[in-house]
Amino acid sequence: MRVLLVDTAEKIGGAQRSLIELAAALRARGEDLCAAVPPGPLAEALRAGGVAVADLPPVRLQRRPGLPALAGLLRFARAILPLARAIRRAQPDILHANGSTAALLAAQVRGRRPLVWHVRDLALPPAVVRRLAFRVACAAAISESVEERLVQSMPRFRQGCVRLLRNAVDADHFVPGDRAAARRRLGLAADVPLVGMLAHVSPWKRHDHFLAIAERVRSQRPQVRFLIGGRDLFREHARLVRDLQEDIRRRGLQDALDWRTDLDDSAEVLPALDVLVHPTAEEPFGRVLCEAMAAGRPVVAADAAGPSCIVPDGVAGFLVPPGRFDQFAQKVLALLADPALANRMGAAGRQHVLANFAVARLADDALALYRDVLDRRAPDANDAVRLPADDDDE
Repeated sequence: MRVLLVDTAEKIGGAQRSLIELAAALRARGEDLCAAVPPGPLAEALRAGGVAVADLPPVRLQRRPGLPALAGLLRFARAILPLARAIRRAQPDILHANGSTAALLAAQVRGRRPLVWHVRDLALPPAVVRRLAFRVACAAAISESVEERLVQSMPRFRQGCVRLLRNAVDADHFVPGDRAAARRRLGLAADVPLVGMLAHVSPWKRHDHFLAIAERVRSQRPQVRFLIGGRDLFREHARLVRDLQEDIRRRGLQDALDWRTDLDDSAEVLPALDVLVHPTAEEPFGRVLCEAMAAGRPVVAADAAGPSCIVPDGVAGFLVPPGRFDQFAQKVLALLADPALANRMGAAGRQHVLANFAVARLADDALALYRDVLDRRAPDANDAVRLPADDDDE
């Protein structure tokens, strides 16, 4: 079985990190993989793992109208021919599109090859779902929350194509590391409590909620330090960055908070944290929570969407109603006040990840999905459904 992986992002975010790990696990099983992705860090990482890579132009589709949206559509159009060439050269049995933009692109040139749409979003525009519902062999959701949202969005007679392909992390990479060494890299004393949020800057990640929680924690424990790890990865949120910087000053956190934009690998900083906080209520999965649990760190997360599916409340950390900053702060303070509890939860979290979110399990599930898709290929389910007219799409 030959699988062509398709992604339209050149940089490495959580979705791309997951793709790299899946590719490595499939390669370890002897599967024949190739990829079509833009030149950049993602392509370099895949090549380093032994995956042959064909170059695509990077594509970022914008939902808001205007010049950026038009530019995204032009880049999308320019990527169609390079992907068609990559498919013709690779002759894959299956196309695996990592995300909605990659699936939309692959749907233009898939021919009769089955297309797996790896769905990584909770926010699914109806026009995208309608278009892809009739063009994919399978829509693989990264979490139960995404699966539920996708089933609700799909036309009734295509809901059967939705499958759960639960995300995972490499627990051999994210390990309980040397806390003292991690603290030294951050220039932080070993005995200073450190609470962190690791997420690239985007409105839905809710860094502003983290700042509100930090302010409340610091009012009770002035010696606590805070860390934000992440940057505006695609340089789309300059105004949000400025607003967050002003919020830090307004809350008087500038001397207590370290914002690092150069942290490309969370495994290097997770051992330094006492608690990881993840306040967003719109997280499709919550990969960083699995990374933290694998690294033996307790977590405090919003009891919503992806995190509610992956964090065992009271075992590996705490789930808190979204937006309840006082309750977030209380749980963080409880963990800081009881290191033995934090250590027990960290150890339980790692066991939870090993049992439920290991990359080896993801690779097994992906292979089973591929085989099922190929077994159902004749007659091709996609070709048996009449495609809607293009003017049906908004």
